[in-house]
Amino acid sequence: FYGNLLLDKNHKTIFSRGVGSVILGDLINDFKSVYSGWIGIETVDGAFGTEEDICRKMGAELVKEGDLLKFEAFKIVFEIDPNNPQIDRAKDIAKKYNLDVKFAREGYFCSFLPKDTNKWNGIKMALNLMGKEFGSSVAFGDEVSDLETFKNVDIAVAMKNSTPEILSQIENVTKYDNNQDG
Repeated sequence: FYGNLLLDKNHKTIFSRGVGSVILGDLINDFKSVYSGWIGIETVDGAFGTEEDICRKMGAELVKEGDLLKFEAFKIVFEIDPNNPQIDRAKDIAKKYNLDVKFAREGYFCSFLPKDTNKWNGIKMALNLMGKEFGSSVAFGDEVSDLETFKNVDIAVAMKNSTPEILSQIENVTKYDNNQDG
């Protein structure tokens, strides 16, 4: 979950930094004051959303909006109008809850994540908790949030369906995309 959840070999949580249900509920209410689209979350139990067609496309389980509050969310995704994304309003909402906001490559979604979320911070936290040093490494990714990790590893590999920003900066690109187990 973008460096926000670390599990030991027995799948026991050793570090977790998600958005709790109280903040999630308030965030959803703020979102609904501006936008009217689909809401989804990514959790340790899977992905959940409020619109059947989008859930099917994204591999998320369809739930009622109130059921979203039963989970600790590591990423909250809102559908926005690409013709009127209200980027400044989304940034204001993120600032209010001390979250980062990112806009998806399709232009139809914005995502809220805990501040400074990236895989590199998760890797550093895991190494620190294990008392290990960083060694030779390879990283795979597809989003702008992977750039920090890519800068710090020996070999960076982008998925075929990565964002244009990633594809313009990373030399090694897989032959397959995420859906093909690239």
